[in-house]
Amino acid sequence: MRDGILTLVVGAIPVAVIIFEVQIILDNINGAENIHMISWFMYFAIVLFLVVTVQLSIVVNYALLCFEEYRWWWKIFRYGSSTGFFIFLVMINYLLLDLQVQTTTSLATYWIGAAMVSSLIGLMTGAVCLLACWQFNLYIYSNIKAD
Repeated sequence: MRDGILTLVVGAIPVAVIIFEVQIILDNINGAENIHMISWFMYFAIVLFLVVTVQLSIVVNYALLCFEEYRWWWKIFRYGSSTGFFIFLVMINYLLLDLQVQTTTSLATYWIGAAMVSSLIGLMTGAVCLLACWQFNLYIYSNIKAD
């Protein structure tokens, strides 16, 4: 398996799944009457994002175990945290196409904020995927019957 291609695929699929929900949230962020709908929709998008990321990492983890890769934990963390890079690309796309930033200070603030948010999302998804795969490995190895 190619690590770079697999990292891109595992990182891009969860972001592609929630991109529609994120676009709805960003389009309705200014409306005060939609604040309750936006918050519940955001919770749904986060849960969907984490579920898809964890499921992909468990499938990749199983494939790595079938190839007898004993360093699976670093690869799973990297695959899970690669979603942060794609979130950063979505945020930059939103900056370039939808926002009308006038000052350099606003631009720098947005870039720094986007980098911090995408880094934290990457760390969160990497950690969640690593813990889920750890539990999966404990479960499958505890059910091995050696006669």
